[in-house]
Amino acid sequence: MIGIERRNYAAALELRQHGEADANQDLQKIGGHASVWGVLSEEMFGMRERVQDGAFSETIAADPIMGYYHHDPRHVLGSTAGGTLRVTEDRVGLAFEADPPDSAAWVVDLVDRGDVRGASIGFIARDEEWSREDDVQIRTVTRARLFDLGPTPDPAFRQTDVEVRALFLNPHTPAEVRSNMEARLGLGGLEEQLRDLVQDELGKLELRSLVEEILGADKEGSALLESRVIKRLEERATQRTRDRDQLAMRRRRLEHLALV
Repeated sequence: MIGIERRNYAAALELRQHGEADANQDLQKIGGHASVWGVLSEEMFGMRERVQDGAFSETIAADPIMGYYHHDPRHVLGSTAGGTLRVTEDRVGLAFEADPPDSAAWVVDLVDRGDVRGASIGFIARDEEWSREDDVQIRTVTRARLFDLGPTPDPAFRQTDVEVRALFLNPHTPAEVRSNMEARLGLGGLEEQLRDLVQDELGKLELRSLVEEILGADKEGSALLESRVIKRLEERATQRTRDRDQLAMRRRRLEHLALV
């Protein structure tokens, strides 16, 4: 399964007052747009990205969606299943309104003070289109499964290497973008090593976990990433040697028994 991708947007948030609050109820809502139609991301790995109008219509109607502060499930702001999060599509983008619990009053304060100015989404692209504009690969997400959304302290639409690691596993990602990812992450020949590994049936079973492990550790440095590949290959070779030795030992025992 391709991992969930995270995207941050510099879309204005606001607090909304509904009705009359009393001593037992805080009626402040957090609202805004978690995604804006047609806005191109900053360039990453030689590509840019945008979300097409209507990309979330199916998931809004069919799937449960969570409201988190900065994608953190420890800080729940609401949910569509619980009726405390409302998600719609309008002419601007993906609009939402959450009823934060009392325990999230500090998030309300951060939005009110202007410390938190953007919103973010967690999704998996179900359909996408690739094109080239001004010599840059453009990815347009046309249909997506939405998992969560909410306020984020980093409103810039820019991604870290970890956040876009799912692009490497995406079969639709152009070879040019994959090459740029390898070069930027310092993986040096990862694709060739993985191609050799996948030739073996056992290698196919562990290929996905190997890729996710390596791409999820981008901050540890290219040397460590290289060593992880080499270590895994060495472990596989050692295990094969053990298997061959055990097979040879069993064969010798059988031959001995046959002579007795």
